[in-house]
This record gives sequence, structure tokens and C-alpha cells, in this order.
Amino acid sequence: MTTGVSVRTLVRSRRFWVGLLLGVFFLYLAFRQVDFALVGESLLRANPALLLLACILYFVEVYLRGLRWSYLLRPLRDVQTNRLFPIMIMGYMSNNLLPMRAGELVRAWLVGTRAGVSRSAALATIAIERVFDGITMLLALVAVMPFLPVPDWLWVTAGLGAAAFAAGLAFCVALVWRGEAAVQVLHRALFFLPSGLRSRTAQLFAYFLEGLQVLRQRREVLVALGLSLVVWPMAATNYYIISQSIGLDIPWWGLLLVVCVIALVSSIPSAPGYLGTFELSAMATMGLPGLAVHATLA
Repeated sequence: MTTGVSVRTLVRSRRFWVGLLLGVFFLYLAFRQVDFALVGESLLRANPALLLLACILYFVEVYLRGLRWSYLLRPLRDVQTNRLFPIMIMGYMSNNLLPMRAGELVRAWLVGTRAGVSRSAALATIAIERVFDGITMLLALVAVMPFLPVPDWLWVTAGLGAAAFAAGLAFCVALVWRGEAAVQVLHRALFFLPSGLRSRTAQLFAYFLEGLQVLRQRREVLVALGLSLVVWPMAATNYYIISQSIGLDIPWWGLLLVVCVIALVSSIPSAPGYLGTFELSAMATMGLPGLAVHATLA
């Protein structure tokens, strides 16, 4: 019964349909010039051993992301990485099944249920993750873009991303240092709500602020940033192994650019599994050195 109600709620959600329509639109843009017969040929050439290696490396990467999250959660509760690893997997799986990056909410709910952490506070640590990821991706783009024939749209994307993540970091830091004042402002701004609901909303926001307090912990922040600088090059290495498995000769630093652009574009709320946005951004970026479209899609 619960599953049926959840599915009906999802289907009735405006977010679901907006994300799905965006995904279909981006898929059309990505696939309109694709020769699917050549895509099949590229897939048939795939080396199973290299694909297995890529799968193993992916789970190592997710484990390290779980380790990073454990450091961000430490001011709230000491949660072992082994407990966070399956939660990370389920959260990423949910992103593939649910629209609008709802897997992040699933992660917050799971860690709250299994580890006794406030869900609002856990969501704050996930927001910090996203900011750290954004900073890392932008650093990688700045390092790689001067060596590639980068079009203007990519420079614009990097600029907008830099502005967005800088604003996000500034906002989080401001909330850390002026949290009590922010709670009071929110409580007053919600004057139109019933007293009980207003107090509950303010309390949830206060819990969210607790999750941001890790930004006061220098060691945890530095370790989390350091792990961010590790996991994204690992993701590029994973793409490199996959490209080698189907016979593509793409330099590693070119794939680092691809990974960063895909991640930036995929941060836009969209259809389940980043449908359309993933394919379009990958094909647009990997096409920069003149790579065949069908091989990019494979």
C-alpha cells in the first residue's frame, strides 16, 4: 500500500514531470545525430576485464566518498565508513530512479534512521559535500582548460559554476557564524503559519545549522577537501579505463574535463538518472577533440 501511494504521489508531482520533460529534451539533442549501429559495434568491442576493473574502482571511489562524509558528520556523531558505504550506494541508486536528485534526501533519511543523526543536520553535510565537489571540479577545469580547444560555452559554464559554488560556500559560512540570528529571522518570516508549525520549521532549520558546524572544524574540513581532490581524479581514471575497454584513445586529462562538465551539468535538477543531461554534456564535451559521436555514446 505504501509503495502504491508513493508511486502515485511521485507521478502527481510537478517536479517529476518537469525533470522528465527536461531529460527527454536533452536526450533528443544528444541522440539526433547518432548512428546506433556504430554504437553497437563499439559496445561489442568492450574488454570485459577492463570493465570489471572499472566497476571495482567505482566502488573504491564510493567508499572514499563515504569516508569523506564520515568526517563531515563527526561533529554530530562518529559514524563508521562501513555503515555509510551502503547508504551512499542506496542514495546514488535513488538518484538513478528518482528525479530532481532526490537521492540526496534518501541519504539524509537513511543516515538519520540507521545512525541516529538528525536528518536536517545530515542534509546540511550533504550540501557541504556538493560545495566541496564544486570547488574541486572548478579547480580541475581551470587546470585542464588552457590545454584544450575549449569553446566559449564551456568558459561560461565554468564561470557560472564558480559563481554558484562561491555563493553557496559564502552562504553556508554566513549561516555558521550568524546561525542564531538566521533562526530568529526565519521564525519571524513565518508569522503566517500556525504557532506549532512555525516552531517546528524553525527547529528543523536549527538542526540544519548544526550540520553546518563542521565548517568550524579545520581538520575535518581539510580532510574532506583532500578526499574531494582524490575522488574526482579517480572518476576520470574510471572513464579512462572504460574508454580503453572500447578502444578509444582519449587522454586522461581530457576525460577529467569530461567528468567535471558532466558533474556540473548533472547538478541541475532533472529526470531520474540524470537522463538526457548526462548524455548531452558527455557528448558535447568529448566531441571537443573531434571524437566520433557514436563512440562517445557507447
